[in-house]
Formats: sequence, structure tokens, C-alpha cells
Amino acid sequence: MRYVLLLCTILSVTVLTSFETSAVSDNRTEVEQLKMALNDMRAKLDKLNERLTELDNQCIQLAQGVSIQSTSRPIGMELQVHRSQIDMKARELEIDSDKITITGKILTLKADTIIIDGEIKSKTGNDTNLKGSNIKDN
Repeated sequence: MRYVLLLCTILSVTVLTSFETSAVSDNRTEVEQLKMALNDMRAKLDKLNERLTELDNQCIQLAQGVSIQSTSRPIGMELQVHRSQIDMKARELEIDSDKITITGKILTLKADTIIIDGEIKSKTGNDTNLKGSNIKDN
């Protein structure tokens, strides 16, 4: 009877140990799979970060390219910028050209002083009134 009881105890311990070993093995396999998936995600994030850096640099170069081309372009070269909105902030903007045409529904110039040095040959449109505190019309 003792041998049977001892044999049953040994069998139950062996079975429980094998279940625990297989559970630990399964957990280790799952942890390894999660580590591999995490490494894959890190690699993808690194690639995305590199691409975002490239795009950021291209945007900076594009913005610099527009300002460089508009100030130092060769004679006879035409610059066209097609954007829905262009924001330019500078202390000084100088445009040297024989003819400048600005076409739009509304043109707003805001400044403490607006100086027009030259002859205004024609004023056309529905409302060509100039308004201000110190307007001189020759």
C-alpha cells in the first residue's frame, strides 16, 4: 500500500511538473515572439522617423529655395509659386523688377506709412478711393 501511495505521489508530481514546464516554455515562446514584434516595430518607427526627418529637411529646403530663387534668380527666369496661402515674415523685403502684377479679389497693405514713389497713371475698379489721414493727390 505504501508503494502504491508513493507511486501515485511520484506520478502526480511528475505530471504537475511537466504541466508547469510546458506552461513556462509556452510563456518563454510568447515572450520571445513579443520581443521580436517589438523589435520589428522599433525598426519601422526608426524608418518612419528617418522619412519624417527627410520630409522636414525637404520642406526647409523648399522654403529656402523659394526665398533664394525670388531674390537671386537669373535675368529672364520666371518664378511662379502656386499655394493657397503664403506667409512671409521678414524685416525687409526688396523686389527689383520692371513690372509687378498682383491679381486677387482683395489686396490689403497694412503699414504705419505706405510710400508710393512714382506716378500713379491710372486707378480703375469699383472703389479706387484712397483713405487715410495724410493722403495727397497730385
